Amino acid sequence: MIHKKLKKYKHWIKNTLYIILGLFVFSIFSPIYAGTAQEKALQSTVRVLCVIKKDQSLGMGSGFVVGHSGYVVTNSHVISCINEGGKVLVYLQSGSVYESTVSLNQPHKDLAILKIAGTLDLPDAKFAISKTVAVGDDVWVAGFPGNADNIASNDELGVVSLSKGLIISALGRDHVGINTFENFIQTDAAINPGNSGGPLIDEFGRVIGVNVAKDMNWVITIAPDSKTGEPIGKQRMSASEIGWAIQIDELLPELDRLNIHYDVDVLPPNFISRLWLREPLLLVTLGIVIVISILLFQLLFRHKDRVIDELGKYTKRIIPTYHKSPTSKHSNHKAMLYCLTGHYAGNELECTDITVSIGRDPKICQLVIPATQSEIGRRHCTLSFDNVEGCFWLEDHWSTNGTFVNNQRIAAGQKKRLTKGTHFYLNNSENEFSVGII
Repeated sequence: MIHKKLKKYKHWIKNTLYIILGLFVFSIFSPIYAGTAQEKALQSTVRVLCVIKKDQSLGMGSGFVVGHSGYVVTNSHVISCINEGGKVLVYLQSGSVYESTVSLNQPHKDLAILKIAGTLDLPDAKFAISKTVAVGDDVWVAGFPGNADNIASNDELGVVSLSKGLIISALGRDHVGINTFENFIQTDAAINPGNSGGPLIDEFGRVIGVNVAKDMNWVITIAPDSKTGEPIGKQRMSASEIGWAIQIDELLPELDRLNIHYDVDVLPPNFISRLWLREPLLLVTLGIVIVISILLFQLLFRHKDRVIDELGKYTKRIIPTYHKSPTSKHSNHKAMLYCLTGHYAGNELECTDITVSIGRDPKICQLVIPATQSEIGRRHCTLSFDNVEGCFWLEDHWSTNGTFVNNQRIAAGQKKRLTKGTHFYLNNSENEFSVGII
């Protein structure tokens, strides 16, 4: 029997398992997708060399590719050797070297754009404006940290590195004291010498800034100042583990002015996209719960009549139901309680649809006997009418002095059947009642 039912719903079970398996596979490959996006940004990162032939000096920095692999963005200070007749070269991770010319040099923004002699055959960086990121987002600094003195071989020239951190404090920071015009992203990711000009990447692999420097302050030094010769000089030293990157918003107008192609996201990623990258297993779990719920709902809806019947049978087994018979011969009659003696003598009370409790406690009784009659119990007895049988049921609730029918005390806790016209009293005939049907 069970085997037949399973066979009947085989396609439902099969489809559910396929969906669950698919969501699980996606959760496994989600971190790989994120890594692929960052890997693409790394592939667009290049080393920028600034060479002065006359004194054989070499300056190094980083940059990233734009404009169909024909341009490189970097910092203005990275190519400062051009002021002394130097040459700017672009060194790729593959070991290839390309000459370049300066298309844009803005020292006040510390931005520069190099035009490559040829094409680099590398993927262009994809941008995202500052409105798409927020304080607390994960970021990565890409570049080539270190200076020329620390490079052991030519192979190391092309090794790009990543350092992870967060966007901290604020976006659009100025008055930092680095450039004349400032619009920075503040991060705790390590930006070391050689990282300048490289990309600041978000968790989706988009470039959101151009790395500049660590937080630097002027401090007093004992060594003589190399420029003035004074015995006590000043030197810029790293003040903290805080780094700065120029917001990509400052670069885009310059690319537009030079007609350089680029791709940019102007809308922030939605909640699902962020959750998919950060907590893929949680999102998959929610997806599985939703899928199973939908499939169960569809299954129940298709067989709703059968489900309702089964629930009805189960409910009847657990909760017995009591109802009036619409064909009862007493359905149009009234059940009456007549007070013959005592405090309510001469009164009538209809009790067709209610159970009447008689006693001294007004909180639990409908017919309240005066409190002065201590011989009557707090809840002495109850009377109810059976519309199907056409009779009354009288029950004594363990009263001290008893409830009597036809001068006989009835057993406590057991219902006594009364027909119309029957008399009963509490303790004695001073509180006597009768029942009737009209």
